[in-house]
Order: sequence, then structure tokens, then C-alpha cells
Amino acid sequence: MIYKIAVDGPAGSGKSSLSKVIAANNNILFFSSGIFYRACAFILNGTDINDTQKIKSMLESHVLKFQDDFLIMDGEKMNQLLFTNEISTLASTYSSVPFVREYVNNILRSIAKDKSVILEGRDIGTVVFKDAELKFYLKASVLERARRRQKDLEKTSEKSNLLYLAKEIIKRDWRDKHRKMDPLKKAKDAIVISTRNKTLLDVTSEVQIRINEFLKCKK
Repeated sequence: MIYKIAVDGPAGSGKSSLSKVIAANNNILFFSSGIFYRACAFILNGTDINDTQKIKSMLESHVLKFQDDFLIMDGEKMNQLLFTNEISTLASTYSSVPFVREYVNNILRSIAKDKSVILEGRDIGTVVFKDAELKFYLKASVLERARRRQKDLEKTSEKSNLLYLAKEIIKRDWRDKHRKMDPLKKAKDAIVISTRNKTLLDVTSEVQIRINEFLKCKK
């Protein structure tokens, strides 16, 4: 049986960590919309967000793929270059451009075609996979999300002030929730899960129970 799981929520709410474990436990494909927006930001860095024609030309001159947890651009693995604070901020800015969203959404749907997947992002349950069989919306406090972001940056040897990261997250939340096209919001049929003060095991167990209930009903 083929099914889709959509995981939405703001930056740092634990979507990727959850999705990776769920994908492994259920032998389904996991990938993130965010890594494609980061790749777009890397390509478009410095480009005027209002210059749609140039944005279109620049993006279409590259080939983006996802394989074995890596974003592949023109045959090169890009992950290490994409997970910086600068690219994170740029990704939020360029993701407000309608063509960029259409470009990424087309890639996401192409990858997930005829496969069982768990996909995480900001608008997966509301736009990319409106008909996903299971939808989850994760949330956590700004400070907790900033701490997680700080740990992620430390893995790439990039140091950042916690207060600065918290402020950046607040700004990003505002941009994500107020962009005109496909803003961040909870799908009406999504299950809300707070990751505050919970371990990854706590959250994955909670989600897995829901998945097991769904699969049992489909037998």
C-alpha cells in the first residue's frame, strides 16, 4: 500500500529528526522540502527576488535530485554547503517567490510519485500533499527551537549566539506565516504534537501509534 505522511511546523520544531526515525521504522522514503529551498537560496544568492525571469533562468540551469539523504546538484553532493545560518535565512526569503515554490513543489511531487513517503516542511499538508493520509503539525517554544538550531550549527563548526538565533527564528516565523503564497499554517485535519520537553523517542512513539492505527484500519 502506498501512503503519504505530511509533517509541518515552524523551523526547529523537530520535523526532520522525527521524520528520519519514522521513515526508518516503516521502511518508507524521507525527504525535506527545506533542503530544496536551501539549494534554491544557494543558487539565487544575491538575485533580486522580484526578477522572476532571472530566477527562473538560474534555477532551470541546474538539476536538483535527492539521493541517500543528500541533495545532489548537477551531480555534486551539497548538504555541507546548505546548512549554514546564512543559507537558512536566504531560504526563508526566496521561498516567498511564487516561481520558487512552484519549482520546488514540482520536484517534491515527482520524487514522491508512486512511493510511500514522509515529507516535512511548511506547507506539505496544506499544499504539496493536500490528500496525504496522515498529517502532523509539530510545535515547540522559540527558545527550545533556537537551542536545537545552535546544536545543528555546531555540527558544521559554525558558532552562533542563542539570543541572535531566537530573534532570527521569530523573524522567520513571521515571514513563513505571512507570505502571500502557501503560508505556514496547520492543515485542518492535521494532528498537533508539541515537542516541548519531550525526547525524540517520546515524539516518535506518539506518531508511530497513529501510523499503526492507520495501517491497521487499511488491512
